[in-house]
Amino acid sequence: MKRVIYALLLIVFFVGCADKKPPIYTKSYHATLISPMIKISDVAFLHVHDKFLNMQIYSFGVNTADIKISKNICLNQSCLNQSKFNERFFLARHYDGLLAEILTAKPIFDKDSLIKTQCGFNQNIKKNFIEYEICAGNIKFIDTKNKIKIVLKEL
Repeated sequence: MKRVIYALLLIVFFVGCADKKPPIYTKSYHATLISPMIKISDVAFLHVHDKFLNMQIYSFGVNTADIKISKNICLNQSCLNQSKFNERFFLARHYDGLLAEILTAKPIFDKDSLIKTQCGFNQNIKKNFIEYEICAGNIKFIDTKNKIKIVLKEL
């Protein structure tokens, strides 16, 4: 009987661990996120997986903010659909996928006002009061109207 129980525990252990895939890539940043929802500036790790993103921000070795982006966006295990999250974080009804595009340094708003530079690109989207710049692995998103700031400096 004990052998059967041990065998079942081993099977559960190996099957449970086998499903977790490592990230496609991980980057480390000094992250500054300022919005009504969160104000934080510290070391962050961005883990990019096939179907989701996970940004973990640490302060003195303690995970102070854990942001997971998939179908929903979860901040410290409190999840909202992307539209509702955008309303609270950006104070605007931006399109789903905006935060993921910013964190992965992709053009936003269908490349509106995109200007390529020597080290990346920038977008000055005047109708939304947004300045967005990618340069040498660094990311800067500033919404001057709503006072939202996301700055990621690669370590």
